[in-house]
Amino acid sequence: MKFLLCPLLFLLPFITKAQSVQIKSSSYVVCPNTTATFTATTSGISNPNFRWYHNRFTGSDTSRYVGQSFVPQDRIFCQLTNSKGDTVYASSDTIIMRYDSLLMMLHGNAICVGDTIKAPPFKKCYTWQGGLFNANAIFKADAGSTYVVGMKPGYDTIRIRYFQANSNLPIGYDVAIFRVLSSPANQGLSGICLNSSRVMTDALPGGVWSTSNPAIATINETTGLLKGVGAGTAMVYCKVPWGCTGRSRLVVDDCGSGVELFPVPARYELVVRMYGDVHYDFCTITDNAGRLVHKQAIIGPFTNINTSTWLNGHYVITFSGDSGNKSLKFLKE
Repeated sequence: MKFLLCPLLFLLPFITKAQSVQIKSSSYVVCPNTTATFTATTSGISNPNFRWYHNRFTGSDTSRYVGQSFVPQDRIFCQLTNSKGDTVYASSDTIIMRYDSLLMMLHGNAICVGDTIKAPPFKKCYTWQGGLFNANAIFKADAGSTYVVGMKPGYDTIRIRYFQANSNLPIGYDVAIFRVLSSPANQGLSGICLNSSRVMTDALPGGVWSTSNPAIATINETTGLLKGVGAGTAMVYCKVPWGCTGRSRLVVDDCGSGVELFPVPARYELVVRMYGDVHYDFCTITDNAGRLVHKQAIIGPFTNINTSTWLNGHYVITFSGDSGNKSLKFLKE
């Protein structure tokens, strides 16, 4: 009986009081070439012995385990044992290592112009690089930023690269920024004559076309056939199936004797189109105060007028020739 009492006295602290092991980690997130430190704590025992498991027994018997070769789903836990390690008094909860997820950064495979893709909340291992394969980058993304912004229509690749200097090969994702609205299919035309028509086009098929004012312009929602039915200004919209909506300002003008101006408003250039039996020899352009700004001969059905150096505002163009005189107003932006 005396011989049985000694081991029972040795085990009494563990039997009479439930023990627990708690572990904390410097990181639960898997990053390339990084080190994580795990620390175990317990109470009520002097000189405790620990057995660490990184999936399997690691051989450590101290309160700290330092590891580096982690992969996602690795399991880390610790046991409180006797000095020989052949008796387990308590086990900690298991820590499961996880990815610093790249997939969380991608909201589908496309965004609209002006929209953003945000990095995940714990963005620990990676930094952004955008537009690496397109000289005219369609993404705005600074190194270390938490988001990218769609700048213009097109297709590009988002590149995500490790912070570590020795990991120079980026991980790439092809992400499209959808083209929300192309120019109409006639030299960037943004104005048409009353009772004339144009076909609006977009790089992405399947968009639904509409106008803000059917009394000014009507459009076939599937074919994009646009008709000017009343003088004035309207907005043309195209909504692609993924939700992006493009818009373009359209001016419908009563061109009368076969003169058409586009684009309106003019920015860098005004194009004059003559059609039918009209004939004008030259045109003069005056500003809103009546001052002469430009004079040019009319040769052929199309005449290009450089407006890039003009001040923004309203102008009047007057045509003269065998068809008499005709004045039209237009806006320079």
